[in-house]
Amino acid sequence: MINIYQEDLPRSEYQEITPDKAKDMLVQNTRNYRKLSSAKVEVLSRELNADEWEATTQGVGFDTEGVLIDGQHRLSAIVSSNVTVPSMLVCYGLPLRAKNKIDVGNKRTFADLTKLSSVCIATVRVPFRAVLSGNGRSGIVDGRRASTTDLTFMRKYLFGDIGKLAEEMGQIFSSTSGMLNVGVRAAIALSIMNGTCSKEEGMGIFNKLVDLRQNSNGVYINKSLTVRRKIEATLPTLLLSLIEKVRQGITPVYNQKTGTYTDVDETPRELASKLMFLTMQALDSTMNDEENFVSPCHVTVVKTLKLK
Repeated sequence: MINIYQEDLPRSEYQEITPDKAKDMLVQNTRNYRKLSSAKVEVLSRELNADEWEATTQGVGFDTEGVLIDGQHRLSAIVSSNVTVPSMLVCYGLPLRAKNKIDVGNKRTFADLTKLSSVCIATVRVPFRAVLSGNGRSGIVDGRRASTTDLTFMRKYLFGDIGKLAEEMGQIFSSTSGMLNVGVRAAIALSIMNGTCSKEEGMGIFNKLVDLRQNSNGVYINKSLTVRRKIEATLPTLLLSLIEKVRQGITPVYNQKTGTYTDVDETPRELASKLMFLTMQALDSTMNDEENFVSPCHVTVVKTLKLK
């Protein structure tokens, strides 16, 4: 058996890291080829403040010359949050070339960390991408920076009402093509949550959209025209209008200058967000008997998710 403590091999131990100790360690961060990411430091700081930090095999590493080659974000987060970590792995005597082998593997996804389906996760992310700034991926919520890539922030939504409804729809049917897009799924979940429709009505509409779906060649899965017409007759006029447009490759896009929607025959940016706002209108009984869309439902989304 190899003795891992022999002098010519690196050594490691778990240590308590206080903010002051983290500052001292960062002094040795003299040859780091990775630029410090303030966003990543913020995410780690939130984990520390939320008492979600756990001891793992990842920590802090120094090479044979005493230079910090791993852990600058973790240490910076400890300094930023002013929170002491009771146990973190610290490695000493790593080969000089070891830094070229750090953080080069595949990063664990939300699906890996939560065991939720990728469809569920994508569905839950849609409304946040629609109402948060920073290309729809981050913003300020309750005075703190929030991000759809931050599990500390997203966990309560992934395992909350919107996540449960999204997972239920994913179990019914997982394909997200056409009117089964994650944006449409998000709209159904939000409409159920804000009381625009009951869960029975919302899930009923989702099942009808599954029955009305087309394959990749544009052929209806349900080949009976009579059955499709019966299903369509039970849907709101505005939702039928959206279904027809999506089938034709058309998306109504809101023009802020004119305050109206214009049909575009190309896939717009953030398609899922646009379909979410359109579908939310199509499920709202105060407007879904109309043929034309009125305005995005940003305020409704913010209120439903209790974002400030």
